[in-house]
Amino acid sequence: MFGGITQRTAAFGHLHLPFVRAWRDRVLVNVSSAGLPKDGDPRRTMPSSTQRPDGWEIQSRQVDFDVEKVAANCGAAGSRISTRG
Repeated sequence: MFGGITQRTAAFGHLHLPFVRAWRDRVLVNVSSAGLPKDGDPRRTMPSSTQRPDGWEIQSRQVDFDVEKVAANCGAAGSRISTRG
């Protein structure tokens, strides 16, 4: 699955559900997506990592994200995007 990647922590996004999970000998950090998460919280997830003597500490917090403003900016740039369900 990791095809030669030796790092023990992998961060990725676009799966729309934030999480931090231990899997085998790795830590997987899904940073979610800004504005369209599947957990119903439109705030963006901001992970942070801190190196500790015994390994890495990963924390996530939600911060406000102006979905309407981003949609308006995308529309002004020619994208067809809707914030309605």
